[in-house]
Amino acid sequence: MAQDSTSRGSRPPGSRTGSRRDTSRVVEHSSNKPTDKVDNRSGKPDTTRVVKAAVERKWRVAVVAPALDFNGISLYAVTLVKALAGRGDEVLLISQSGPLLSALAGVPFQHYELPRSGLGFFGWGNLKTAVQAFAPEVLHAMSPQRQLPAVRLADTLVRPLCVTVHGVKAEDLPRVEDTSFDGYIATDAAVRERLVNDCRLSRSLVTQINLAVQPVRPPQESHVMDQKATPAVGMVGPLEPGVGFEAFIEAVNRICAKSSRPIFSVLGDGPRRSEIRKMAEDRGLLQRVVMLDKLYDYSLAWRPFDVVFVDTRQPASGMIVLGAMAYGLPVVATEGGAVFDIIEDGIDGLLVQRDDPEQLAQRLLMLIENHGERLRMGRAAFARVENAFSPERLVSAMHETYAALEIGDALPRQGEGSPASKRPTRSLT
Repeated sequence: MAQDSTSRGSRPPGSRTGSRRDTSRVVEHSSNKPTDKVDNRSGKPDTTRVVKAAVERKWRVAVVAPALDFNGISLYAVTLVKALAGRGDEVLLISQSGPLLSALAGVPFQHYELPRSGLGFFGWGNLKTAVQAFAPEVLHAMSPQRQLPAVRLADTLVRPLCVTVHGVKAEDLPRVEDTSFDGYIATDAAVRERLVNDCRLSRSLVTQINLAVQPVRPPQESHVMDQKATPAVGMVGPLEPGVGFEAFIEAVNRICAKSSRPIFSVLGDGPRRSEIRKMAEDRGLLQRVVMLDKLYDYSLAWRPFDVVFVDTRQPASGMIVLGAMAYGLPVVATEGGAVFDIIEDGIDGLLVQRDDPEQLAQRLLMLIENHGERLRMGRAAFARVENAFSPERLVSAMHETYAALEIGDALPRQGEGSPASKRPTRSLT
């Protein structure tokens, strides 16, 4: 990746100084100079008032995202753009197009569409010109993927750059002692600890900002309690290698041997589509399993279902889980990732071991047959989204983080001390 003459790769790990720092801009937005007051404990200027002014002002943010295909990272990008624009910020979304772009219809933002074939010399020049014209105050990458132009843009424009990190797999994390970004935003406690302990990043560079989703509707009691309605169960997410579709299809096979009532669907697109269809065909399930493809309106992905299954091995799986909960749907999810920060087993969702079709079949069948439990859990899921994962909370935390980035301060110590993964759980059989 191209860098300017002040390459950040040579800076010591944890360094907060460099060519991207320009604190004069933050002073322009506040009548309080950072040197007006001194913290007596450290002898350093007290920037509290400057940070407060920066948090409360409107921001110009360039969001750099992968292709807007149907997956958790794209759902996160869409949620962030909506939240920032809803707060009055000016947003430039830089990404390849995709089916989730329709979810931003009516949102006031700008979109620079990256070509699927790559930028090239002239493509990079056009992108640089467009971003310079937008004049962002901060850049925000949706993942540390090296093929995204976020680092190159930040170095060229000399603007602070943060990145959201969604998972703990090697391909999800930045490099050890990474110096490409000015701040690292973990979406859950496990990711935060991996960034500090395994990637060896300074705690001053790392913060935790939980996922968010806009609540859509609570469960509709008349529909859930209708004994004549046909329950619809959906596995939702991209059809990618490493995700446990075998367990889902086998669980469906076992459920169908016991009940003729439910219908099932696999909603998503990806390289495993034909393989999954062959799994269903080999078990004689093509009449019971519907394959929904990319022609579907993914902004309404959870609407057709009564119960949703999510395999958490997909990228940013917590966004898929929250999307279902925002519709008041009970979710059965495999253990792992951000799900421990989202679902309390037996209260607002159910957790199952990975690749265990028997346990998955039992949990799904319990929700299919127990209308009252499905309604109770759907209500608890919707309340959980309303109380803990609001976009307003997300954007407030982002503003505070952007302010710290702009003045070169340590990132806020959010999310530390009370990891949600230690909440007590209640198992159902």
